Amino acid sequence: FSRGRASVNHATVLMPWLNLAADMNGDNSADDDINNTAEGVAPGLVLGSGARRKLKLICRPNPLWAGKVKLTASRATGATGHIKVFRDGDSTPIIDTGAATPDMSEEWDLTTTLRFGDISAGLYWVEGTGVVSTPGEIELTLGYEPPVGVSAHPGDPATDLPLCKEDKLLVTVLKVEFKEGAACSGFDGKFETPPALAVVKGKTNTVKAEISPAGAVSSVFFKSQDAAKASVAPSQASSTPQTLTVSGIDEVETQIDAKLGSLTGQTCASLKTEVFKEVAVKVAFHLIADDANDDNVSGAGDHKTTRTAAAMQGYIDGANAIWGQYGVKFEILQTGGQDADTCQMNADFGTAVDDPPANTEEAQIINQCKNNNADINVYFVWAINPPDATGYPASKDLFIQDVLVGNPTANILAHEAGHLIGVAGDYNGTETPPHSNSEVMWGAGPVGCEISFQDGKKGHDTAEGF
Repeated sequence: FSRGRASVNHATVLMPWLNLAADMNGDNSADDDINNTAEGVAPGLVLGSGARRKLKLICRPNPLWAGKVKLTASRATGATGHIKVFRDGDSTPIIDTGAATPDMSEEWDLTTTLRFGDISAGLYWVEGTGVVSTPGEIELTLGYEPPVGVSAHPGDPATDLPLCKEDKLLVTVLKVEFKEGAACSGFDGKFETPPALAVVKGKTNTVKAEISPAGAVSSVFFKSQDAAKASVAPSQASSTPQTLTVSGIDEVETQIDAKLGSLTGQTCASLKTEVFKEVAVKVAFHLIADDANDDNVSGAGDHKTTRTAAAMQGYIDGANAIWGQYGVKFEILQTGGQDADTCQMNADFGTAVDDPPANTEEAQIINQCKNNNADINVYFVWAINPPDATGYPASKDLFIQDVLVGNPTANILAHEAGHLIGVAGDYNGTETPPHSNSEVMWGAGPVGCEISFQDGKKGHDTAEGF
């Protein structure tokens, strides 16, 4: 900016040079808009919704002894964005564009004992209170009005303007929200603040960043706080939603931040990120039959499961698709080269195997059929009373009947195995916030494949201790 001289009563007044220094680098006005674009070019000063950025009001010469200085906010037609401006240490804003009665400006009269040095001595803060629909739709102007009788353009009164020297700063208030990259992918945005993402060591996971407004995507950058153990790509957004790939390099609890303007800019959103190493859980499957015909041979008249050893791998794969989000991998412990052994009891258990404490039928099966080399033993039976499945966390034993109501076997296996690896679960929707049947640890009816971050971490850490 240039400075001019004006005359009043034959006295010379030096017209001020003003600067809205949002970059906090002193008198350099070339990059006031943070992104090194020319003044008046969007996006200008970029800040996150609910966040604050520093603002400095600079004047040369200083002190300035006469006239008025005015800070004004304006919004484009149809604008949705809003800001507040505070003086450092004050809780009441001097500008609030979103108030019931908008307060759009603050004026300082320098003809009083107030001097511009008093105004510019402290810091100011710009707070984003409403997301814009278009980048740069809010404008801050710092202007100077000379004393009455002083011409802003000496020798050419016809071109005199009320605000003779001013600096403008466009403001963009944006929002970045992390969302799941795919269903049942180790993302938890419901129970975790900030949202959380699980990544398995040596593998990748994806997450989406939704950016509002879309026109400001190039102002958003992504940075891992520990890139040596959990990296993120790309480093700069080019679209919304922006798909991010997070690579699990080594076990770590870290955070991925959405930054404004550059990789060192203000953080406007964060994603808690944990890399889990893969842990193996050995599972032994048993196909149970009784001896209802009392001949000590499995055959007609005996009660037995209709499941086959050939089906076991499919059940394991389904359970791993769910618990694999948190690095838990179930592996079949074969018996005699088979994925499941056939274990015949020497008693008639009737049309259904009773749960304790009705009797000790399940205890008999465990005592006779259990593989002590396995972390979990699963017993398939024809029916259970009461149905569908039941597990015993202390002994790591699980019973599943043939006919399941509303649930695939893999989901029931994942749910019950979740109990055996330390997750209480059995949610019913009365929790705060409420759980739902999209989760595998839901306890009332059909279950899904989602796992909350805390349940996933608990299950992983318990399984790691097997």
